[in-house]
Amino acid sequence: MTKLTLISAERHVEPATFEASALDGALVAIAAHLAPGRFAAKERIDVSALATHGDGYSFAQWELVPEDVFARVRQEYDIAGHVLLAPSPSSEAIVAFYDAHGAMKGLPTNERASRLTAAAGAKADIRGDCFIARVSSASGGAPWELAADFVPADITAREWLLAAQNSHDFLPDSLAGQLSTYLHAQSAVAKVKHAAQVSEGAGAPTAPAVAAEPETEAGENHSSAEAELTWKDENDQGEQGEVHVQVLVPARTIARDITCVITADHMSLRVATLAADKQVVIDGKLFQRVDPDDSNWVLESAIPSLPTRTLAITLVASS
Repeated sequence: MTKLTLISAERHVEPATFEASALDGALVAIAAHLAPGRFAAKERIDVSALATHGDGYSFAQWELVPEDVFARVRQEYDIAGHVLLAPSPSSEAIVAFYDAHGAMKGLPTNERASRLTAAAGAKADIRGDCFIARVSSASGGAPWELAADFVPADITAREWLLAAQNSHDFLPDSLAGQLSTYLHAQSAVAKVKHAAQVSEGAGAPTAPAVAAEPETEAGENHSSAEAELTWKDENDQGEQGEVHVQVLVPARTIARDITCVITADHMSLRVATLAADKQVVIDGKLFQRVDPDDSNWVLESAIPSLPTRTLAITLVASS
């Protein structure tokens, strides 16, 4: 059995592994994982991707997409096999598998997987869950099979990332081109096999779900008991700029649950829907003075099926 790594689109879920004995079986399992369209949301639809779908859909903004159209497109999927480390006659390849229609159906951006593709020199905007595997060929071409394990610790392994940045040669007759063509064909076969198994009532092997965290006394998933913060400094030139803070809070949070006080040199944030001992998320002196009048916060719209929503805070440096 060979290990693959599942990188979830949910930022609070750590990468996990699952095992497969062969590439075709792994692709069927991936198809079964992607088919339900988990996390698809109309609010995230890329209308330009929808317009290129081929069914004549054309909408200026996501609010205009009819519910019946969204219901159809969210059920569609194809497995994209994106080569991160191109193969050579003496070395294996590393491939990312994900839903090729993620943007069209409104899957969330997989920030961790997208950053990985950029680090490998093969940048892609990955939407939804992503699987990473090593593949190789005994004959220097098709057929390709699973190779050594790819485990979560390999995501940041410097050796293969450096090799990947210099490995990309996607001419059709290159090994990378041959691998891409092979994966495209095998992914289509896997999709058909999964559909046949579902229609026969046999079900298909699935990648194991990431273990759910225990629930709190209030019945909320424990992952919402503590906020997750992301800070991004937009001031790259040392001039007046902005710092954007993103805080993941429970999906049931509304504006009146937020107490955010910003002064020239201090910020405090309290979220009433968090566990009692975690409600004070921020309370301290800022690293530089800000303009309280221009600084602000907004609670972004909740997305159905997601356990969290985003509280976005913008701190504007004082002039």
